[in-house]
Amino acid sequence: MESEMIQIFEEYSHDLLRLLPKVVAAVVVFLFFWFLSNRIRNVVKKRRSFLKIKDAMIANFAASFLKVIIILIGFSISMSVLGLSGVASGIVTGAGVSAVVLGFAFKNVGENLVSGVMLIVSRPFNTGDFISVSDITGNIVSMNLKTTDVRTIDGKMIYIPNSLIINNPLTNYTVEGKRRFDFEVELDATVNTHVCRELMGKALDQIPEIMKDPLPVIAVSQLAANVKLKAYYWLKIAEANRSILEINSEAIENCKDEFEKAGIELADITDLQITNDKISVELLKL
Repeated sequence: MESEMIQIFEEYSHDLLRLLPKVVAAVVVFLFFWFLSNRIRNVVKKRRSFLKIKDAMIANFAASFLKVIIILIGFSISMSVLGLSGVASGIVTGAGVSAVVLGFAFKNVGENLVSGVMLIVSRPFNTGDFISVSDITGNIVSMNLKTTDVRTIDGKMIYIPNSLIINNPLTNYTVEGKRRFDFEVELDATVNTHVCRELMGKALDQIPEIMKDPLPVIAVSQLAANVKLKAYYWLKIAEANRSILEINSEAIENCKDEFEKAGIELADITDLQITNDKISVELLKL
């Protein structure tokens, strides 16, 4: 029994030693393609001049895609070196069968990949564009095989799945080059609305980022117990040197200052609550 065990061990040892050069060669080949994929990804990502890729978003997406392709090629060659080329070809030829099994597990991955390709082809935005999708607003930083990276106004990085962008309405403010903002003030009904509109226009004119074409519009939005004036103005998003929040805050503050200089006060609003609830009343007996 002991001699049989020794014989089996010797046979396995001989087989292992015989396969060891192939295993080492396969590992070396795979590592070579791994490092090659990283190298090519970095070259494409940095948009070398000879590649003539000017768009950073396309460069990032192409870099990620090429890395995956090169790694798959390296894996296939490594299997061939080990004499397992049938395994590699079986993986490829059996993709249809495996897709049924793995489709459920990798449904989101495939959907995001296809969505990323569709975004590259349709090009609804570029790197740096200011967009809004699914209540997320910010600047495009980059896009890869799975996500589109957006930096919000408050500095947060949000990684949006590509499929979410494809399946939801997207607003690109940078394409138009301008974006409209508005705010509302409520004043006493006795004020002269013409004077108040001139004061608000003067306040907005003091802010250099607010566009002169089209001009800001000051309109009466409500006339009741109190009067409401609403200011509409446009900003060039791409050319703004300050944050939108800072510009909007200055616009409102300037209007407040102009009203105070003219002796006009904001309306003293009192909320009245109207209800249909029954009120029990007890009569006092005299």
